[in-house]
Amino acid sequence: MTECVFCGSGTSEEQSEAMYKYIKCPICGEYSIMDDLYDDYPEDDEKVKKYSFKVSSFIRECNLHSESVPKLISNCEKEDNISIFCIENIVKKYPSEIDERIDRIILNLASLAKGRIEKPINLDKNSLPLLYCSNYEDDSEFQYILKILLNMGIITGFQGLKNFSSFQATIQITYDGWTKIDDLRRIRNQSKIVFVAMRICPKYENKYAVIKNAIDSTKLDYEVIRVDKENHNDKICDRIIYNIKRSKIVVCDLEEQNQGVYFEAGFAKGLGKEVIWLCPKKDLDDKKIHFDVNQYNMIDYENEEEIFEKLKNRILAIFGTN
Repeated sequence: MTECVFCGSGTSEEQSEAMYKYIKCPICGEYSIMDDLYDDYPEDDEKVKKYSFKVSSFIRECNLHSESVPKLISNCEKEDNISIFCIENIVKKYPSEIDERIDRIILNLASLAKGRIEKPINLDKNSLPLLYCSNYEDDSEFQYILKILLNMGIITGFQGLKNFSSFQATIQITYDGWTKIDDLRRIRNQSKIVFVAMRICPKYENKYAVIKNAIDSTKLDYEVIRVDKENHNDKICDRIIYNIKRSKIVVCDLEEQNQGVYFEAGFAKGLGKEVIWLCPKKDLDDKKIHFDVNQYNMIDYENEEEIFEKLKNRILAIFGTN
């Protein structure tokens, strides 16, 4: 039995498969990791320990919601965001806001209930990644998160707060909790609009066509909107704001570092919209991207064919199971 490189737990199963090791960890779940990443992963590095819990949460959510076994790599250029994921990008995409983490925890509990509204849910140390816990050493964070959910009226504990101890809890989702779950699912699913923010000029018309075709090829029935393609009698800035507010996704192309696109992306992020960034690889290599957005996982491209495949795969990776 070997230790999981992310949480240090003993793994119940390990086998090799073409440059990958398959790991089945009781806490992190099932994943495959490239041999070189597995062999070189610095378990004693304090900096690494500070983000390993983020990878654990990512793996467990893949297992829980899409029933997939992610393959983990260190080279971000080989990431496809469907089955192959780069460790660095996983860490970058970890939700920084407590509200978003709580929302994800609530949806994770709903999945654990497997659609049965009355089902008791048994939680233990193996549940920590699904509760977005970073502390695996003592149960203080585990208790705190459950108390937040209890005070929100999302869950009830069969034995009250005394039940939340030593990484052990049996909880049940309340009526208010299921109502909240319905609201979260509705918000994620109700809009079918994808707003495209990019420099508008004749030389980029073909690129827009590629972006639209990539979105259409997902077969998720999205309506693709660019402000100049609509019939309207509004001020163009007002129309842009209106469209971003009602969009599910905002696709932003940063070619030529258009300031309007940066504004539209920032407005969308402020509303909590899913922003997908497109950027020419040469702009990334030349460090032309504004430092405020440098940390995001951008789709880099050298030609329009790359935009089609990468954008299609990114949308399917994020929304393909909705």
